[in-house]
Amino acid sequence: MADLTTQLELTADGQQALAGTTTIAKSGDGYELKSDLGGPLASLVAAPYRPFFGANTALQIDALLRDQGGVSVRNLNLSGGQLSLKANAETTADFFLSQLTLDAIIADPAGGAVTLPVAGSATILQRGELTIDFGNDASENWRSVLTVEGFQSAGFAASQIGFNLGGVAANLADASARRVTFNGDGDISGIVASEPVEAALGDSIGIGVAGLWNAGQPVQLAQLRVVGKALTAALSGEIDGVVFKGDVALDTSNIAAFSGLAGRDLSGALSLSAKGTISPAAGGFDLTLDGTGENLAISDKIADGLLAGNVDLSGRIARTENGLLADNFSLGNQQVQLAADGNYSNAVADFGFSLDLSDLALLSDAASGAANVVGTAKGEGGKLALNLDVTVPQGQLSGKNLQDAKLRFTGSTLDNRLDGRIAGQASLDGFRTDLKGNVSVSNDQQSLERSGLSGRWHPPHRHFDPRQRWADQW
Repeated sequence: MADLTTQLELTADGQQALAGTTTIAKSGDGYELKSDLGGPLASLVAAPYRPFFGANTALQIDALLRDQGGVSVRNLNLSGGQLSLKANAETTADFFLSQLTLDAIIADPAGGAVTLPVAGSATILQRGELTIDFGNDASENWRSVLTVEGFQSAGFAASQIGFNLGGVAANLADASARRVTFNGDGDISGIVASEPVEAALGDSIGIGVAGLWNAGQPVQLAQLRVVGKALTAALSGEIDGVVFKGDVALDTSNIAAFSGLAGRDLSGALSLSAKGTISPAAGGFDLTLDGTGENLAISDKIADGLLAGNVDLSGRIARTENGLLADNFSLGNQQVQLAADGNYSNAVADFGFSLDLSDLALLSDAASGAANVVGTAKGEGGKLALNLDVTVPQGQLSGKNLQDAKLRFTGSTLDNRLDGRIAGQASLDGFRTDLKGNVSVSNDQQSLERSGLSGRWHPPHRHFDPRQRWADQW
């Protein structure tokens, strides 16, 4: 192919949205590509985003695809209502970036706020600028600067965001000896958020990062550090593809800053160290934990009561393609002690846990006394055998003395269906009571069938109380 000229036109609902010419021509060094496109592209997007693209969006490209490999982008120009981007770039013969100059500005010509074309139409800024200068300096230094003014999103705003990143790019023409270092620092200031988040972050946070990459090796992350008023987070290790392996440390007097990630209000102090791997793209992790918390709360009355005071956390947890794994995992304080070991998935499971609860009153106003729970899940091929044992040596149930209470569930799951049997016995105010029943749960139905209830004690007639009804069934 020596020469090609193409007229392009994009229409929607009978209206032209983009049109122009693209040519490809053979030259002495390779193939020349030139493209000049433009039109009311905003007509294709939702109304809140149309000012970003403006009445006319224009794209010009002048590039060379070399016969010997690699590409040279001599000019890339993209402009619209609130966006202006100019760039040029070069790659090596094996398409490794060797030079990049980029200047991008997001701003409204009339001085108004800019709604970015991202989901939710709630990400707004007053002005944003990004400059990159890579591979243009004979000293091999490279640099980039990002500045954002008037940033707003759902639940978070900042008057200023600034970040400088640079380093050394050496031996880029030698695929076996390439080396790129990076060192950056920045801050987010004028923070406005919920009261708990501001208590954790303050009105500004600082960010620092440093590391290097050598050809054929994972990225070495010497440090990534975020520091706020009552929050310090740090990572160090290596990044291989999209997998991080190394150390994570978090120390904060208020975990409220992570409420958005959890989807609920959080509070309390946490000091945690973790070592292992994190795979953000797959949502996976394999971490050995060691940490303590103080008065942790997750906006759940029962859970918050269990987590009150000092909590110790240790052991290994993982989420991989093979399911969930716990290895000597424990979490505990004066109210509750939880331990777990094994692996669990829909295909294969060999998992066990134990829970020691200091007082049932933490779960219900109608009960009291220490309780122990032991459970296992074992099986393969989608069929799992489940066992759960609950014991309460002594306590109270709806105002009556409870002694030697034991409850056992044995069952199995298969194809989204749970079937099992419940058996229990206890002494309630000195009278022995036995309980037996069957449980069946599926997507279509839920049933609990009592197959046996024996005992010599019968309550007198009185006003109906749901809590007393359960006591009677013992």
